[in-house]
Amino acid sequence: MKTVKDVSEITGVSIRTLRYYDEIGLLKPAELSEAGYRLYDNRAIERLQEIMFFKGLQKILDHTLESVSPKSPEEQIQKHGSIEKYREHLASGFSNGQAFADVFKWYGGKEKVMRAIMQSIGNTEKLKQEQDENAEIYKQFMEAKESGDENAEKEAVKRLAESYKKMFGLDNARNMLLDLANEYLEFPKLAEATDKQIGIGCSEYVA
Repeated sequence: MKTVKDVSEITGVSIRTLRYYDEIGLLKPAELSEAGYRLYDNRAIERLQEIMFFKGLQKILDHTLESVSPKSPEEQIQKHGSIEKYREHLASGFSNGQAFADVFKWYGGKEKVMRAIMQSIGNTEKLKQEQDENAEIYKQFMEAKESGDENAEKEAVKRLAESYKKMFGLDNARNMLLDLANEYLEFPKLAEATDKQIGIGCSEYVA
């Protein structure tokens, strides 16, 4: 059995977050000590690792599946009833059911995916900065679209690639950008959500 502090050190998840997961029923400790402290077994730690994986995976897929979703990963898991059902929901966002394969392709392997996820978890301030930067890049796309400036267009593509590399810990953003383009062209709801946020025609132009 491991204490909250042990689990926090092993996984990098804060003690406060572990307590919150217990309170909402997302991750209950295996048992309580005589003094009332939470104790976790290997099965609980494995479940926590799955939660962390999907928390990071949602961040990665937000740009192609639920870019305007207001729900956190914890709320999504609760909404769908289990991690397994949430996994099915994420995968169903792609018509070919290749969500995980696509992510692994972007990174070049499962280990790189996991490393990127571990680095991204828990930094809400950094995530907001990245989202703000992406919004600025999309505005640059719209300015290039309206002006017909090819140099500004190429610069926006370059900035988006660099932003994705930094945001997701990618060595090369080419595959992610190509898949994003396909998603904009094949999924009208995603394109509509982007156009609503940035401007009419933005998604098609970016694609």
